[in-house]
Amino acid sequence: MMAVTVRLAQRDDSPDLANLINAIIAQGGSTAHTRNFTPERFFDHYISAETSISCCVAQDATGRLIGFQSLGKSKELPGGWAEVGTFVALDAQRSGAGAAMFEHTAAAAKAHGVTTVKAAIRADNISGLGYYARLGFVHVNLDSEFALSDGTVVGQITKRFDLV
Repeated sequence: MMAVTVRLAQRDDSPDLANLINAIIAQGGSTAHTRNFTPERFFDHYISAETSISCCVAQDATGRLIGFQSLGKSKELPGGWAEVGTFVALDAQRSGAGAAMFEHTAAAAKAHGVTTVKAAIRADNISGLGYYARLGFVHVNLDSEFALSDGTVVGQITKRFDLV
């Protein structure tokens, strides 16, 4: 495990975080996103969205951003629920960044009255499924027909974490 610091994301982080998620998109196999992010689109989607509860970043000992985690509300979710998304740089996975960010996210969720956190993970994202299982998320549903925006069927597993 590497030394990781977690803080709230800021507008100035958007270029680095857009690059981080774009590298994950380019690798394929772990996110439902198929279109690259510009810094502006990243800021609007993750940091300043009206539905955003929290967006935190993980930094390594050098100050390099190695991950981010977002938590947001959705009209499609029951009251008290929010959805989490976690992205860790390809060279920093299994570094402890994800667990450190979830501590921050869980605290933000509780402060905003969230009782249940939902994670929707591609069914073929073995590392993502393992990450959420290690945190204590439990299986809710399998949608074997879930498809990416390009029509590729990858399936999706929904997990939940109860904060109360």
